[in-house]
Amino acid sequence: MKQVAAFQNDDRILTIERIFEAAPQVVFSVWSNCEHISQWFGPSDFKVPDCTIDFRVGGRYKICMLSPDGINYWVAGEYLVIEPPERLEFTWQRFQDDGVVWCSNIVRLSFEPSGINKTKFTLHQAMFETSDECNNHRFGWTQCLERLQSFVNQVKNYL
Repeated sequence: MKQVAAFQNDDRILTIERIFEAAPQVVFSVWSNCEHISQWFGPSDFKVPDCTIDFRVGGRYKICMLSPDGINYWVAGEYLVIEPPERLEFTWQRFQDDGVVWCSNIVRLSFEPSGINKTKFTLHQAMFETSDECNNHRFGWTQCLERLQSFVNQVKNYL
């Protein structure tokens, strides 16, 4: 996986582009169910002990990421756009077990063919309230996408 470009001028907008060594259909499909998400979602060394996904426009998702030190970090939201295998858009709310939302914005994903069995993947997330919040998400997404690449490499011949 190659990081192509990852920055916008506004320090509260996150854009990350990657090239995945798999077709767009494969990369898109691993976002669609808990069986797959639980294998790669979250930063390095995090686990996904709880996940619900209603993968349809208007459907909701809720994912728990368990940190190595035992803290649950939750993300939840609603699917706004699902256009396989090109585009996925959803609301993003991040909170801990106390239920207090400390981040709320929109995530847009695009999956473009980039040669034979390659995907140019773009993640765009905005608007963060602070640049620190944006940088924390950049760090988390970078690790998450590395895990996604490993998972895609394992399953690309089966999906």
